[in-house]
Amino acid sequence: MMHIGFMVIILIITWWKADWRNWGKYHPTLLYVASSDLLYNYLCTKHLLWTYKPDVILTHNSVDLVYTFIILPAISLLFLTNYPNGFRNSRHIRYITVWVLASLAVEKIIIMAGYLQFNNGWKFWMEIPFYYTMYSLIRLHQTRPLLTYALSIMIIIFLINAFDVPFTTPIEKR
Repeated sequence: MMHIGFMVIILIITWWKADWRNWGKYHPTLLYVASSDLLYNYLCTKHLLWTYKPDVILTHNSVDLVYTFIILPAISLLFLTNYPNGFRNSRHIRYITVWVLASLAVEKIIIMAGYLQFNNGWKFWMEIPFYYTMYSLIRLHQTRPLLTYALSIMIIIFLINAFDVPFTTPIEKR
């Protein structure tokens, strides 16, 4: 019930604190987040860096779809709704840092409960730059989507090379 419980908690907090009246303003970024996770699963299907252990949800893929289409967009909506206005970089860095620390804390609980496992050289400490990058790109997508896509491609190429992800399609030839 770990993943379902986490989803319910995130949905309650998002329902309570997110800007649902203006959800359309965030919609393109929520699609960017979901498509990024789908792309990761497609490119890394034979070389996943992290896998979810199922609970009442039957498979890693099923759990990941819950994260892709429900949890990650909800977290992104909540993150963007409360993003500080203005040009003071220190406020933006503090805000993102709070989100990174909260994400790390939740993830640590999920790992300790045995529902998330790192693979193929990925380590917990790598989550720190990953989350800083993720939250920064989510915010950047709101204001500069084309730049975000270009940066995302460069990051994908870097990660594929850094973790020796085999460049094959997940569908085997028969």
